[in-house]
Amino acid sequence: MMNILLNNYSKALDYANDTIKEYDKNKCIKAYRIIIMIQQYIQLHINSPDESEQLLNNTFKEFNTFVNQNNQEHQFLFLRGCLLLYKKEFVTALEDFDNAIKINDESNSDYHLMRGICYACLSLFKEALADFSLTIKMKENCLLAYLNRGKSAYLLGDSSLAFEDFQKLLSLRPV
Repeated sequence: MMNILLNNYSKALDYANDTIKEYDKNKCIKAYRIIIMIQQYIQLHINSPDESEQLLNNTFKEFNTFVNQNNQEHQFLFLRGCLLLYKKEFVTALEDFDNAIKINDESNSDYHLMRGICYACLSLFKEALADFSLTIKMKENCLLAYLNRGKSAYLLGDSSLAFEDFQKLLSLRPV
């Protein structure tokens, strides 16, 4: 863990790889390895965007295999949905968010927020509005939910809700 905090991803990956050899059925270790790879991608992308794309593709390929083997784990589906959203694969991301929400026993505001963003990217603003409203109901001071619900409401022609949400956004986070 210390290697991750120190941005020493190669040592952290070496440790994860050695541990996987020892405990190859442990999904937590495999998830840990994938998270290291994602963090490594983020760091590499900041410093060298062109080189980072190959790392992202390799990470995503490994993560895909992992999620397909653990498709009842809502956290992994959610994370893959976030990666797919980042890669602008909105329809597939939406499937992962839907499945994560169905599998999860408890409502999770982050899951609905991200699904709402995905709906908005697909120009499905009514569905997005519903997810953002649900997010606000669960997490009353969620700035992203107010911002995105306001934008969705505006694009649907509901200027009064949009105005309310932008006012609320300003009251929560004054300029």
